[in-house]
Amino acid sequence: MGEREHLNGAITQILREIKRCYQCGTCVSSCPVAKHEGRYNPRRILRRAQLENLEPLIGSDVIWLCTTCYTCVDRCPQNVGTANLILELRRMSVRGRKLPEGFIKIIEELKKDGYIYPIDSINRRRERMGLPPIVVGKKEEFEKILEGII
Repeated sequence: MGEREHLNGAITQILREIKRCYQCGTCVSSCPVAKHEGRYNPRRILRRAQLENLEPLIGSDVIWLCTTCYTCVDRCPQNVGTANLILELRRMSVRGRKLPEGFIKIIEELKKDGYIYPIDSINRRRERMGLPPIVVGKKEEFEKILEGII
């Protein structure tokens, strides 16, 4: 299985840990996101991971819905690190350059001028108000951080 070969140490450890999950649903019933977003179901994500079927999750926008509030971990009777699994799936998505389209647009904006949206109109308004323009931080630092993501 090609996917298994790509699993790093962190995800291997998490996969061992989530075997304790017996699908009680406490993570779903206590999750603030799951209450309002039907597509997000931590129990389903855990089950998929238990079955080592991670590929559909990597690059999925569903894993980016988690707020990482750790309520699922705090309330889990088996102390399963659901949020840790989500974070690792996100890392795998970034490493594999499988990001939701909206994220790619944000990264491109960051690379372009250091902000997630154009600030030209804001600077024009600041100028009219007699305020100094917002200056872009060190663009080279952004580029270095973001290189390799897209």
